[in-house]
Amino acid sequence: MMNDSLLKIACYRCGQRLDLSDLEPFSKVECPNCAAEITVPRWFDSSYLLEDVCGSGLIWNTYRALDVTLDREVAIKVLNPEFAEKAPGLDEIFLEKGRMMARLNHPAVIGIYHCGEYEGQSYLVMQFMPNGSLREAVDGLIPLTFGEKLKWMKQAALGLQEAQRLGVEHYDICPDVILLDSERNVRIGDFGLTAAFSNLGLYRERLDYFSPERLGGMFETYSSDVYSLGVTMYELFAGTMPFMDNDSPKEALRERSGKIDPPRAVRRDIPERLSVLIMKMLALTPADRPGYPEIVSVLEECTLFPPDCSSDTGSFWKKLFG
Repeated sequence: MMNDSLLKIACYRCGQRLDLSDLEPFSKVECPNCAAEITVPRWFDSSYLLEDVCGSGLIWNTYRALDVTLDREVAIKVLNPEFAEKAPGLDEIFLEKGRMMARLNHPAVIGIYHCGEYEGQSYLVMQFMPNGSLREAVDGLIPLTFGEKLKWMKQAALGLQEAQRLGVEHYDICPDVILLDSERNVRIGDFGLTAAFSNLGLYRERLDYFSPERLGGMFETYSSDVYSLGVTMYELFAGTMPFMDNDSPKEALRERSGKIDPPRAVRRDIPERLSVLIMKMLALTPADRPGYPEIVSVLEECTLFPPDCSSDTGSFWKKLFG
């Protein structure tokens, strides 16, 4: 068992041994030997050294951490205890969703390594994703080729297909939960997590990616995830959202029922087949939306026939052979 009061580390630049035991966690200090800036870490549940804050919210905080037992970098999501007091069993819901996510062993799903409680706080230990999220990509902060966009959406669809096979739905697909690993492949996180808290009235989400059935308070299935993935794909490829931002579910549902411009009407370099697929994913009726095999197939087809060649196979061969 580690002594939580002792915090002795080596400077990452020069190797100087430092005793940071009496300093405030996550404050910044300079190495006295080389002047490198060091973030003061914090011990957590004996085996983990919290190195920095990755994200901070009302319900949970996420930290980059070192698993000192296995010597690997991880991310730890910690439930804020004051929210656990707002509803009986909230911490167990948090851990239950973590155990559910641990069942999803797939290259496009963030791995869950451990879950537990420490000092009255429930937490999840998961794979660390060092390259941000799809949010940075759709906001233009990460430059992307058309091929990378196709690859990422195919990976996301395959991850959701595996989740469907195991009877697990996400219910909150959006660019913020699609993260990039060290090799710039996408992995999906937070299966069922934010949706569980929003259903308890403890978490307010943006309505942009919600399916019509969710906005209308109806039963959701994997087709709801298909819809949300369709909104994400529209935003990624067209560079804009298909709907106006609405705070009211009623107004958002009314807009879903209106006319949506196809992605190809927004950007002419989007292949017609891809534009048709995205519009099909945004169908109001769940039964009219495609399954994941069709989504993957179209994305693969667009990889073979990129937009600078043609939007359909026939024209491509006509241009090639005359």
